[in-house]
Amino acid sequence: MIKGKKEWPVDVYYFPEAERIAAGLVKYAMKLYARWPDASGGVAKEGWMSAIGQFEHKKSGCEQLTELKAFVRPLLPEYCQWDLLSHFNILWPGGELLPHTHWENQFVAIYHVQGEGELVVGSKRVETKPGRLAIFHGIAEHHVPKAESARISVSINCRMVVKQGKANELLGALRK
Repeated sequence: MIKGKKEWPVDVYYFPEAERIAAGLVKYAMKLYARWPDASGGVAKEGWMSAIGQFEHKKSGCEQLTELKAFVRPLLPEYCQWDLLSHFNILWPGGELLPHTHWENQFVAIYHVQGEGELVVGSKRVETKPGRLAIFHGIAEHHVPKAESARISVSINCRMVVKQGKANELLGALRK
């Protein structure tokens, strides 16, 4: 983790199909919660977090999640391929996500499915509401302050994948 108040860029987008996919994502998140109620990660207080990539190795069964990832992919730099692993966060009223990073990923995309509030990245506050997608560097410390109402979000960890024999191409693109 990089200490200090570093200002990290945060790009915010609106997913145009937000209303259409919301019900499917909520249903899928609740299905995961019902199946693995004790899976919560260490950063969720008064909430639940599915394990990262817990359902990625199989066909997820959630078309809306596949659509969301298809929306995120072209927003990432083009010089390499991206492995996108996701997990759901559910916060009950009064719940929060403690400060943390996704240091092993180059970028993180957080999509807000249900509920409103804030996401804090470094010292930057981003208003969250259904349909909003925030993308920022994986090493940026971020947290979600106490929620007034229940919230559901999807975190998509974006990890760079370099195919064998493509390292020189990647280095050349990074030097530009």
